[in-house]
Amino acid sequence: MKKKKFNGQSKDEYVLYFARENFLRYFFSKIADFGTIFGIGLIFMFISLVFNKIIVAIIIALFVVFTTLIMYVFLFWRNTYLIITNDRLIKFSRDGIFKSHIREINIYSIQECISKCGGFIDKVLNCGSVTFIGKDLKIQIYFDGVNYPEELTMYVSRLREFMKNNSEYPPKEITCFMPRKIRKEIKNKKL
Repeated sequence: MKKKKFNGQSKDEYVLYFARENFLRYFFSKIADFGTIFGIGLIFMFISLVFNKIIVAIIIALFVVFTTLIMYVFLFWRNTYLIITNDRLIKFSRDGIFKSHIREINIYSIQECISKCGGFIDKVLNCGSVTFIGKDLKIQIYFDGVNYPEELTMYVSRLREFMKNNSEYPPKEITCFMPRKIRKEIKNKKL
């Protein structure tokens, strides 16, 4: 079993699934923000052109666009992820440069698992969004751009039922999430 460490992980807690939003989906969803960033770069370029410094204008525009792009990709995409363990579901997310938060639901208190695959890009990339709702309906974990969303929600539902019925089962023996397509490929290689 692949074991990933994260802050707050107990010693009997094993990571069964780790995911970030599909990068291409993330990029296409933020394209309007990138357009704004590019527009700011063009404003700096125009200001520099007024002072007849074309090379300086291009360098400033490229610097503004690429540093902001790197900040977006590194801070937001890289630091937003979903972890499913044998005890709980955890979403780590970054909302701003300095602001991040953690949402979690205990496996036993999951009421409903919903998957949604909408839009052309989601269908092409085989990704979608998943929502996990707690028993009190106030706790919800929503995550975009997950690969194989239907299979993931079925896995979590089966995991919840299995853990309720077999609470004494050793956590190390629980299998990690693996999409059907990958399981078939592994099975065909063994044959």
